[in-house]
Amino acid sequence: MSVNCGIEPALYPGPEFVSGDLPAPCLADLLKGQGYRTIFFQSNSNAVDNFGDVVKNMGYEEFYPTESMDTEGFQVTNTFGYEDDIMRTSRRTISSTATSIAYTTWTPSCRT
Repeated sequence: MSVNCGIEPALYPGPEFVSGDLPAPCLADLLKGQGYRTIFFQSNSNAVDNFGDVVKNMGYEEFYPTESMDTEGFQVTNTFGYEDDIMRTSRRTISSTATSIAYTTWTPSCRT
Protein backbone atom coordinates (compact mmCIF):
# COMPACT_ATOMS: atom_id res chain seq x y z
CA MET A 1 0.00 0.00 0.00
CA SER A 2 2.77 2.44 0.86
CA VAL A 3 4.55 2.21 -2.50
CA ASN A 4 1.50 1.83 -4.74
CA CYS A 5 -0.88 4.21 -2.99
CA GLY A 6 1.15 6.49 -0.74
CA ILE A 7 -0.76 5.44 2.38
CA GLU A 8 0.29 3.40 5.38
CA PRO A 9 -1.40 -0.01 5.40
CA ALA A 10 -3.65 -0.84 8.31
CA LEU A 11 -2.60 -3.54 10.77
CA TYR A 12 -5.95 -5.23 10.15
CA PRO A 13 -8.02 -5.82 6.99
CA GLY A 14 -8.38 -2.12 6.29
CA PRO A 15 -9.69 0.07 3.49
CA GLU A 16 -7.53 -1.62 0.87
CA PHE A 17 -9.84 -4.64 1.05
CA VAL A 18 -13.04 -2.67 0.40
CA SER A 19 -13.76 -1.38 -3.09
CA GLY A 20 -13.79 2.40 -3.20
CA ASP A 21 -12.49 2.92 0.36
CA LEU A 22 -8.97 4.09 -0.46
CA PRO A 23 -8.51 7.78 0.38
CA ALA A 24 -6.65 8.61 -2.84
CA PRO A 25 -6.02 7.12 -6.29
CA CYS A 26 -3.14 4.66 -6.42
CA LEU A 27 -0.28 4.58 -8.93
CA ALA A 28 -2.05 2.06 -11.20
CA ASP A 29 -5.12 4.30 -11.44
CA LEU A 30 -2.97 7.34 -12.24
CA LEU A 31 -1.04 5.43 -14.92
CA LYS A 32 -4.24 4.04 -16.48
CA GLY A 33 -5.40 7.64 -16.81
CA GLN A 34 -2.27 8.30 -18.88
CA GLY A 35 -2.93 5.34 -21.19
CA TYR A 36 -0.80 2.68 -19.45
CA ARG A 37 -1.75 -0.97 -19.18
CA THR A 38 -1.34 -2.08 -15.54
CA ILE A 39 -0.32 -5.61 -14.52
CA PHE A 40 0.48 -7.13 -11.11
CA PHE A 41 2.38 -10.43 -10.60
CA GLN A 42 3.04 -12.23 -7.31
CA SER A 43 4.75 -15.48 -6.41
CA ASN A 44 2.26 -16.44 -3.73
CA SER A 45 -1.29 -17.70 -3.76
CA ASN A 46 -4.27 -15.39 -4.08
CA ALA A 47 -5.62 -17.21 -1.01
CA VAL A 48 -3.06 -15.38 1.15
CA ASP A 49 -5.07 -12.42 2.50
CA ASN A 50 -7.27 -12.56 -0.61
CA PHE A 51 -4.73 -10.23 -2.17
CA GLY A 52 -6.57 -10.15 -5.50
CA ASP A 53 -9.11 -7.79 -3.93
CA VAL A 54 -6.32 -5.50 -2.78
CA VAL A 55 -4.70 -5.50 -6.24
CA LYS A 56 -8.06 -4.69 -7.85
CA ASN A 57 -8.70 -1.87 -5.38
CA MET A 58 -5.24 -0.44 -6.15
CA GLY A 59 -6.43 -0.16 -9.74
CA TYR A 60 -4.49 -2.88 -11.54
CA GLU A 61 -6.25 -4.20 -14.65
CA GLU A 62 -4.55 -7.62 -14.68
CA PHE A 63 -3.50 -9.81 -11.75
CA TYR A 64 -1.45 -13.01 -11.93
CA PRO A 65 -0.96 -14.98 -8.69
CA THR A 66 0.59 -18.46 -8.68
CA GLU A 67 -2.78 -20.04 -9.50
CA SER A 68 -2.39 -18.61 -13.01
CA MET A 69 1.20 -19.84 -13.46
CA ASP A 70 2.86 -23.09 -14.47
CA THR A 71 4.39 -24.30 -11.19
CA GLU A 72 6.23 -27.30 -12.65
CA GLY A 73 9.92 -27.15 -11.75
CA PHE A 74 9.46 -24.57 -8.99
CA GLN A 75 9.55 -25.20 -5.26
CA VAL A 76 7.13 -24.09 -2.61
CA THR A 77 9.34 -21.96 -0.38
CA ASN A 78 7.13 -21.10 2.55
CA THR A 79 3.49 -20.83 3.55
CA PHE A 80 3.02 -17.95 1.10
CA GLY A 81 3.90 -19.64 -2.16
CA TYR A 82 6.61 -20.42 -4.66
CA GLU A 83 10.10 -19.15 -5.33
CA ASP A 84 10.08 -15.75 -7.01
CA ASP A 85 11.70 -17.04 -10.21
CA ILE A 86 8.28 -18.46 -11.13
CA MET A 87 7.30 -14.96 -12.25
CA ARG A 88 10.10 -14.81 -14.84
CA THR A 89 8.73 -17.74 -16.79
CA SER A 90 5.11 -16.73 -16.28
CA ARG A 91 5.18 -13.37 -17.99
CA ARG A 92 2.34 -12.73 -20.36
CA THR A 93 2.80 -11.21 -23.79
CA ILE A 94 3.33 -7.52 -23.28
CA SER A 95 2.49 -5.30 -26.23
CA SER A 96 4.53 -2.31 -27.26
CA THR A 97 2.04 0.06 -25.63
CA ALA A 98 2.98 1.78 -22.40
CA THR A 99 2.82 -0.79 -19.59
CA SER A 100 3.37 -0.67 -15.84
CA ILE A 101 4.19 -4.01 -14.21
CA ALA A 102 4.41 -4.57 -10.45
CA TYR A 103 5.94 -7.65 -8.82
CA THR A 104 5.51 -8.76 -5.22
CA THR A 105 8.44 -10.90 -4.12
CA TRP A 106 8.41 -13.17 -1.09
CA THR A 107 11.64 -15.12 -1.20
CA PRO A 108 15.29 -14.36 -2.01
CA SER A 109 16.74 -15.93 -5.14
CA CYS A 110 19.96 -17.80 -4.48
CA ARG A 111 22.01 -19.45 -7.18
CA THR A 112 24.95 -21.74 -6.49
